[in-house]
Parts: sequence; C-alpha cells; structure tokens
Amino acid sequence: MGNSVAKLDLTKIPFGRTRSRFMVFEEDNADREERRPRPGKVVRQEYPVQHEDPNDVDFQRGLYFAVCAQGGAAPRRRGLVDIAPIYGGGPIPYTYTATPSQLRLDTDRGAVRVVLDTSDTMRIAGKGVGVRLYVKLPFMSMTSAQRLPSGVVEYNLRSVYAGGGVFFFKPLKGEITLDSKFDPALNGPEYIHAEFLPDENGEFEVAAYSMSPDEWGYIEYQDIDVCVADAEGEFKSFLEKLSGVDARWQGLKELSAYAMWISYQAKSSTPVMPTLLSDMIYADMMREGQARAYEQPLYSMAFADAGEAARLIGNNLPHMQNGMLPAEISDSRPNFRAFPPTFGVAALHLLKTAGGKLSASAAETLYAQLAEHYGWWIGSHSLAADHLSYNTRDEYGFSASSYSVLPFPLETPDLYAYMILYAEALAELSALVGDGKRDEWAAASGRLLDTLLTLWDGDGGRFVCRGAISGRRYESDSLLAYLPVMLGKRLPPDILDALAGRLGDEDAFLSPYGFRSESGKSRSFNAAAEGRGAVDAALQMPVIGGLFDAGATELAVKAAERLLTAMEKFGARDCLASEGAQPVRRPADEINPIGGAAMIFLANKLHTCGKGL
Repeated sequence: MGNSVAKLDLTKIPFGRTRSRFMVFEEDNADREERRPRPGKVVRQEYPVQHEDPNDVDFQRGLYFAVCAQGGAAPRRRGLVDIAPIYGGGPIPYTYTATPSQLRLDTDRGAVRVVLDTSDTMRIAGKGVGVRLYVKLPFMSMTSAQRLPSGVVEYNLRSVYAGGGVFFFKPLKGEITLDSKFDPALNGPEYIHAEFLPDENGEFEVAAYSMSPDEWGYIEYQDIDVCVADAEGEFKSFLEKLSGVDARWQGLKELSAYAMWISYQAKSSTPVMPTLLSDMIYADMMREGQARAYEQPLYSMAFADAGEAARLIGNNLPHMQNGMLPAEISDSRPNFRAFPPTFGVAALHLLKTAGGKLSASAAETLYAQLAEHYGWWIGSHSLAADHLSYNTRDEYGFSASSYSVLPFPLETPDLYAYMILYAEALAELSALVGDGKRDEWAAASGRLLDTLLTLWDGDGGRFVCRGAISGRRYESDSLLAYLPVMLGKRLPPDILDALAGRLGDEDAFLSPYGFRSESGKSRSFNAAAEGRGAVDAALQMPVIGGLFDAGATELAVKAAERLLTAMEKFGARDCLASEGAQPVRRPADEINPIGGAAMIFLANKLHTCGKGL
C-alpha cells in the first residue's frame, strides 16, 4: 500500500483478508451504545483493566476478533473476544499497527502478531509476552468452553452474539490455559478466557479456527512470514486490477480497495446443498453479512481488469431459478425477490472499457444467463407489451424512497432506464457471440426507450411515474426518477438539459456531498435517510456517470469532486447525510465496499473524462 494508508485505523475499518470470515477491529464505542447491568448484578472489573470504562460495562475499549455474521443485518455489531497482551499474570498496555497483511501489538515487554492464514484460520504469535482472550458472557448464555484432545481449547459462542460460533485454538508453540467457572446464579459461566503463554524460548504461536479442524489441528501450516507475504501479494494483485485514479485520490482508493478485498466471501464449501454458489462481495463485514445482488454489477465498474469485472457481473447468475435471482444471499440463506436490474449498465461499461479483452467463453456465459434473467423480468413485470413495472415496494432497492407512497404495480423511470441498457448490452453481447439476434435486442431497447419517453412531463421538466393498472401519472421528487440520465445521449438534448438543470439545483439535488436521494424541496426529504435524502453511493455511480456520458461534464465533475472530498473526510461510505452532522458510525464501519466502488469508479471518471475543465 502507499505510504498514506500503510496503517489501518481499526475503529474505521476492520483488519481482515479476502475470503476470510475472521476480522479484528477496535471497539471504541463511538456510537455510545451502552449496555448497563441489571440492578444488583455484580460486574467484574479486572479483565482487562486498561480497557474498562465505568460508563459502559459491556462495550470495553480494545481490540476484538470477530467473524462475519451470515444471513442479514445484525443488531449492533460487537466483537466476540477481547485480545489483550499479558505479562506477569495480567494485561499490560499496548499500541497496535495494522496493515493489509498483519496486525502487530507492541508492549514494553514484547510483541504479538495476528495474521490471517487461510480463509478459516487465524494465527496469533508472540515473543516476550502472552495473550489473554477474554469473553464476558450475558445471563443464561448457554455458552461453554472446554479442553479437547491435543491441547485444543474450544469456545462455543453460538448463543452469545450475532455471528458467534464455535472456535478452536490449537497451540503450535507454548501452551494454552483455560479459565471458565460455572456460576449458579447466572446458570452458566460469567466469563471465559484462555491465556496463550510463551515456551522456554519466550515464544508462543496459536492457530484459531472458526470450524472444527481436521484431526483436532493436525494440519500443515505455512510459516507465519509466508502468510504475511502471501497476503501482501494478494492485495497488491487486487489493487492492480482496479481502475486508475489521480494521485490525489490514491490513498483513498487503496482504503476503498481494501474494504472491497476483505468483503469478498468464498462460495460455500458445504458439499450438501451449498447456498453461496460463487465468490461474492458482501455489503459489509460489520453489519450485513450477506451480498446484495444489485450491488455486484456496480462493483464491477471499479475494475479495469475485464475478467474480474465479468466475474462480478455474473457471480449471482449461478443462483438463478427459472430466470429469477435472489436479491440477497449469504452462506446461510438466499432471499428470492426482484431487485434493480443493474446488469446492463455494468455490462456496457465493461464492453466499453475492456474492448476486445473479454474472452469468448466469458461473453457466451454472460449472454446466455443474462438473456434468461431479462426474459424473467419481461414475463413477470409487464402488464402490456413494452411496459414494465415494479410489482411491490421492496423491489426498487431503496425502501425508504418516496416511491413507497405511490400505488403498485408502478411504472418508474429508473426501471425503464435499467432495462433499456440491459437490452442494449444483450445486443452487444449477441454480436460478440454471433447468434444473429443483435437487431432483435436493439429493437427491444428502442421500444422501451419509446415507452420511457411517454413518462416525460414536458411542462414539469421531469419524468413521472405511472400506475400500471390505473394509468394515473405521479410526480416524484426521488433521485430514482432522474436515473434516466444514465442513458446519456440516447435521450433527446432538451430532456438531458432539463434533467441536468434539476440535478444541478443546490436546493434540490446537488448537496455539498453529492446528489441527494430525494429533492431537498420535497416534503419527504430527510438528509440522513437512505433513499430519502442521504447521498447514496449506489445511486451516485449511474447518475454522475450518466452526466459524464451526456456531456454535462462541468456538473459531473462538481458532483464527483464533492462526493470524493466528503469520502476523504468521512470515509467511503454507502450512505452520507447530505447536510448537517454525519451520524456517528459503529466501530469499523466508516468504509464499506459499495462506497469504495463508487469512489474508485468516479475518481477514474475524473481521471479520464474531467481533464478538459
């Protein structure tokens, strides 16, 4: 990584590794989520002394290891196990340094290293000091800790926290001690902690698993320095696949790339009925342990590497059943429903930037599966030829949007824009594979454009929505209704000018941090609400990218620079308040993948399209 971000602030982003569920973050309780004890409950204070906050009993400051919770948004995310260096029988002060390849804890007596080996293994090693892993347990937690053969220690934390599980600690050097006493008043242990103690050479090393290791830990291990070098090489290779940005944004790009890199989760290894059928990027590691399908194609737009971009566009397609795809999916469950069809805008970006670099096999696979999914949309969301509608309020991606007060099924400008580009992308893919259907797809795209133009309100200078059954027209102040700007010069010049004029209105859509998701003049406006006034990263990509393609370069540059400057200050987030103070984020939650992808895509647009200003 560049010198500007060689060190990671673990209050803002967790330390992790691609395709691993393990992570470590710093709990500073910035959001003041207090969990006070019940009256009369005795609270232990001694583990670890240097982290204790008398105003906040459960959320103590310090470093915690955790695992990504699978299957949907978790309650307030917290670490599983507090990591504290020890010497002379007790915890001692430390400082830490985190890079993409390792986490180092330094004390006056020695140092500890934390490294992620494989996707299922974390390594902890030290010299001169030991480490205590401490867990404070809630009432009736049904938790256990026990010794297993060959010195392995098991923590069973399934019932404690979202994302809790069973963990095994195998000593490779030194020894492990375990302290966990049953308390009848709590009907379980009050705390558990293991201590990793050095051997006669002053060294210890432990392998930690989030699953049952083969033969209780008898596995071939890489040297820990090899693990570090491998992680460095993997991240460097990942960086090289991303689009280029100007030097000003390079540090933010690397942090954004790191957020994407650690959020890649590997396809299910379960041999019986696996759920996650391909590697996918989760929405984030701290809160929402699942992949959002509509975001996967948007991630691809941050890549210059054609192969990686094609994989991201197509990574949800193996889950298709009769043309339908899950909107969210994790290693534990899929959620089948419709979602915004972002495949077309991403595929066209790939074909434009990749040129002839997309392999024939990749083009054939994408074409066949995308055509099937496009057909599902036409068959399930159309009440008349060349008319499309969202059937329910949970299909357009931003449930808080002011669309929600309108009657469904609903014809919307954004859905037409997505599907126009979808059919156009299929036309280009058809030409690549040579199946002779290019003109059919191009004609379908043209007919949908004609239908979209029937939603144009010339007097109001905007696109409107239309009830699919009643035919009644509804004005909308949602940014979603302005997504046809992504069509660029496919739209008539007067319509493009009108859209750009409204988007550039500082009181309506153009905020100090990018485009508001709801007009500031709307009665539904809420500056901090996702989809109803906040600056949503997933919407900035098609809107600002569309303005660049439409030739509205001055407005596009202004919006992109405002967003990137805000991300530089507040983090490459999925959602920024468009005015006023930014909501305090939970620990390690200031940079996430979709914010990172938007940052890289738009910085690249500035790099390639904004040079003439």
